[in-house]
Amino acid sequence: MKEASVYSTDPFLKVRVLLDPEYVMRLFIAIDISSEVRIKLQQLQQELKEVFSGARWVRIDNIHLTLRFLGDTSKGKLSELENTLRSACVSHGEIQLEHRGLGSFPSAEYPRVLWVGLREIPEGLLELQTKMEKAVQGEGFEAVTRPFHPHLTVARIGRRHNKRLVFSKYVDRSFGETITKEVVLYRSRPYMGGVRYKALERFALRPDFDSRS
Repeated sequence: MKEASVYSTDPFLKVRVLLDPEYVMRLFIAIDISSEVRIKLQQLQQELKEVFSGARWVRIDNIHLTLRFLGDTSKGKLSELENTLRSACVSHGEIQLEHRGLGSFPSAEYPRVLWVGLREIPEGLLELQTKMEKAVQGEGFEAVTRPFHPHLTVARIGRRHNKRLVFSKYVDRSFGETITKEVVLYRSRPYMGGVRYKALERFALRPDFDSRS
């Protein structure tokens, strides 16, 4: 989803980008995962490499839980965007997540994306994602209409595999827990045939905040 104002209200965009290649940045908002979870996901990838040959495996340090993809965003909006996200996060408490089960898009019969889900989706996570959505819409980003489906992408598959039985083995496996203490604004950049993510800003959640109060 691209920021509407970047392309619709800046007639000098091409000139700006020529003068400053850093003027437009590809951004997304995410939650980092614990070291425990990363280790278990790395073990999972090793197990699955024999099953899904030719898959593109996500670098372990790139795995995250996306709250909102922003797309191409002008540098001029960055400061205001960061302030808005910071204000949204300061009124939200920490969240405990248990990462469990292996799934795929679009289906188990013909998986194209492999992901690890959650044992259950905490209300606090849904509330946080809603806050992020409202915050970025207030900054001119188009609304996202598809449902929020929290997951950790571990691989992308370039050709068809019918591996439905594989998923039954992992349906109830736990991959550890994450205590979400902050939200991260990331920049995505192409790098040597893949992508590299850089944290531009981190927004702390309040450990003592009760959203019910």
